[in-house]
Amino acid sequence: MVVEKELNSFRLDDALPTPAEQADRLILWIASHQSLSGEWVENSIAEIDAWIGAAIASPGVTQGWLLDEEDVKKFIEAQTPVNARRKFRLTFAGWKHYETIKRAEVESRTAFMAMQFGDAELDAIVESYFKPAVQRAGFELRVLTDGQAAGLLDDQMRVRLRTSRFTIADLTHANNGAYWEAGFAEGLGRPVIYTCRKKEWNELNEHGRNKVHFDTNHMATIIWDPSNPNEAAQRLTAMIRATLPAEAKMTDRVS
Repeated sequence: MVVEKELNSFRLDDALPTPAEQADRLILWIASHQSLSGEWVENSIAEIDAWIGAAIASPGVTQGWLLDEEDVKKFIEAQTPVNARRKFRLTFAGWKHYETIKRAEVESRTAFMAMQFGDAELDAIVESYFKPAVQRAGFELRVLTDGQAAGLLDDQMRVRLRTSRFTIADLTHANNGAYWEAGFAEGLGRPVIYTCRKKEWNELNEHGRNKVHFDTNHMATIIWDPSNPNEAAQRLTAMIRATLPAEAKMTDRVS
């Protein structure tokens, strides 16, 4: 989970998702947390804003506008906020739209690598170990610069995220871009696997807390050590197979 006071450091210069994309991301969040069709689910306005990609400079404004739109009201019921928190639930039409969103998910054999550029050691790990590890599971791992076309990098990044079956996000540098891309992928309903160099994973900040922004205890995380990269590569292959057992290649044998 992102710490609320840190939200203002996340990619404020990026173009925001369109209103339709924001509404779909909210529907995905509600559906993933609503265990019974009629129950209400609750979260802070700030975290919902972050999840849907709303402007952090104006907390709750985009969210409130979306929820007031008649087209959105067909899918989402929302209560008046209390103590900066709001309750939601999907309507029957909302559940039908959720199924439409899920059916539209890509059937892709590619994965996207969200990472800090300019770290020679990380670049070598990705190229020599992560890419082969992903290939053993039957997918192709791509970074943003692979086959890069002319145009805006942010637009290309969003296309890569939308057309990838899953994302691998490296947390080594606490890179805001990698965090944002991971959150964007999760908002699309794509699996995200996190990686981090062992040295940075064990580092603490001045408050004695891990420097990594996310609470990764409940997230799929591969810790890699440059002195033994094969171990991380093997774990990565196994994690992809465990995450996508119906789609991944489940054996290293060459047919």
